[in-house]
Amino acid sequence: MSRTTTVATAMLAMLATGLAPGVAPGARAQSNSPDSVRYGFFFNLGFGDHVGDFDNVMEKAQTGEFGIIREKGHWRYGLGVSFGSFAMSPPYQSEPEWGFQRIFVSGTRMFQWKPTLHPYLQGRFGVVRLHPRSDLYDKNPLPPDYQVGDSPTPAANGIHLGAVPGFEWQFSRGVALDVSTLLDYYKVSEITLTPVGQPGKTGSSGFDWQLRAGVTWWTDGGRGAVPPPPDAWGVTPSYGWAIGEALAINFGASGFNEYVRNANFNQISPRSWYANLKEGLTYDDNKFKTNQFIHPFNGSQYYNAARANGISFWPSYAIGLMGAIDWELAGETHPMSFNDIVSTGIGGAAMGEVMYRFSSLVLDNTATGKERFFREAGGFLLDPIRGFNRIVSHRAWEQDANPSDPMDHTPPNSLNDLSAGWRRIGDTPSLERNYHDYFFIRYAHEHGNVFKNTRSKPFDFFTADARWNFGDKTKLGLLILQGNWFTAPIGSGPHPKHAAALVQYFDYVNNNAYEYGGQAIGGAVFSNWGAAGPLSMGTRFDVMGTILGAVNSNYSQFAEVANQERIREYDYGPGMGGKAAIAFAFHGQRFLTASYRFNFISVTNGSVYNKDGAAGLDSNHWLHAVEARLDTPTRNRMGLGASYASFTRESHYKVHPVGVDPSLSVLQKITQTNPEVRVYVRYNPWQPGAL
Repeated sequence: MSRTTTVATAMLAMLATGLAPGVAPGARAQSNSPDSVRYGFFFNLGFGDHVGDFDNVMEKAQTGEFGIIREKGHWRYGLGVSFGSFAMSPPYQSEPEWGFQRIFVSGTRMFQWKPTLHPYLQGRFGVVRLHPRSDLYDKNPLPPDYQVGDSPTPAANGIHLGAVPGFEWQFSRGVALDVSTLLDYYKVSEITLTPVGQPGKTGSSGFDWQLRAGVTWWTDGGRGAVPPPPDAWGVTPSYGWAIGEALAINFGASGFNEYVRNANFNQISPRSWYANLKEGLTYDDNKFKTNQFIHPFNGSQYYNAARANGISFWPSYAIGLMGAIDWELAGETHPMSFNDIVSTGIGGAAMGEVMYRFSSLVLDNTATGKERFFREAGGFLLDPIRGFNRIVSHRAWEQDANPSDPMDHTPPNSLNDLSAGWRRIGDTPSLERNYHDYFFIRYAHEHGNVFKNTRSKPFDFFTADARWNFGDKTKLGLLILQGNWFTAPIGSGPHPKHAAALVQYFDYVNNNAYEYGGQAIGGAVFSNWGAAGPLSMGTRFDVMGTILGAVNSNYSQFAEVANQERIREYDYGPGMGGKAAIAFAFHGQRFLTASYRFNFISVTNGSVYNKDGAAGLDSNHWLHAVEARLDTPTRNRMGLGASYASFTRESHYKVHPVGVDPSLSVLQKITQTNPEVRVYVRYNPWQPGAL
């Protein structure tokens, strides 16, 4: 489910606890003095029981807890969120559990018994929410403003007060094992017990106790740790802050969705985590925009929680995937969604690195005054997690050197192309009937130059194409990212004319006529064929394997979807594809470009699973996209242009009803074609060449 609006709230809630320069995320190396301030994250699991007003209704407490601590000397202060649940007592033991969430502040006095063994006593206070999941508690009738995804059961809010005696074993410099007992009293607004066979009775308070085990992870690697070298922007790498911030996004979002959104999927606890693990992977039924754009955006925040803390590309990729898997497993009660893991983890890394690179184009550590303010504000909008870290670490206003390598800041030979104008797209192969006219804005960017870059780190060269369609069903109608993981010249000599690359592809196309999105990995060959007088030509050929693609489909309603809440209008499946592009330039300015791309998506029963004997629909989708663009030479960086594009989907469906001989399955072919023409004005400050 979407949680875009919760990201900033979650980060501020979990991290705005008195961060200071030198210890904040994205900071320089911090002091190792025993009395210096340091930060850490904690996570633990607990199991116990319950007594009180609900003693005959609830039993067997379970919790998972996450939070941040600030330590100085023998004292720790923390902010945490606890996700708990109680099983329903007989005869309702088969009903879903009661959700029990706590948000708390804590104070802890640490004692030293041995150098590595530290007993402690903690006090805590906070707000609590008791929320039944069972349909026995469904509101009848539902509220007038009820929407799919809202919780149909009432929740009770209140306060809690607890004590935690325990001890910590420091088994490594940066990580400690934590064993403790939780003793907690809570009081909430009254909840009727009539639905569970106790007419006229209500409950409002209780006492739960739990035995717990977990870990504490210090963001500085532990006292005495030698800090690693800073990254190009002077940020000392911190895996503690990177992973802690990624988890804070998830657990903060879960708390927000429960307390503020009152969603039906966030009464999470170790029970739901185990149930999701046992259920395995499914496909979900979310809207196309949610799955193919919003989820990758969420994934970009996990990824940039690492990049903003000085972590390089590949470890950040792993942390981004970890964040996606953690959400699907532990962030909601819905079954784990395979498509969300792919789009959030893999697509999020591509989007996140592009956001990080764009913010690097804007930021300037040497700027001051109004220029500095607007650069930092722009960098924040382009990469919110990085912007947040720069604020709490004071980097947003401290003067420092910029990266010494321009590839980390403003790579030369880049391209920016902004255009705006009129577009017409047809619902049928004709542009003379059944068409729609819209205003659009397009921004295209090439980061660096595949032939002239001085190094070949991931995304040192990438292309980005974004289009906003005003009046269409969604503003952002297209976002295509292609980033080179690795680039190598073909042939010898100081100026190679050919290069090969390993490439990641991110596709999102969403308009009234058709939908297509996917994550793919493949290879590309770039060629610069030189010049004949003022004319030059370049080509690019790609071959890709689609990890998971999505396309609008005529029979997607047959898809097998766990916990279905809506009818999905598109199919999912893996596949393959290819692309060919050619560009001509006059005196270094492109004036004619053309491309053709095809994709094949194979869908088995519309589900992750190919369940034997299940009714459903198998299909193969062949997708073809062509585009030709003609641009006039620019004058004072301005020019005109026109383009023609066409999207064609050939879908072959095979229906296999239950109990029918497979040889009698129904076959059907459906073809969809949507042409599009655009006329526009363009602003083109930089134009490096043919490709």
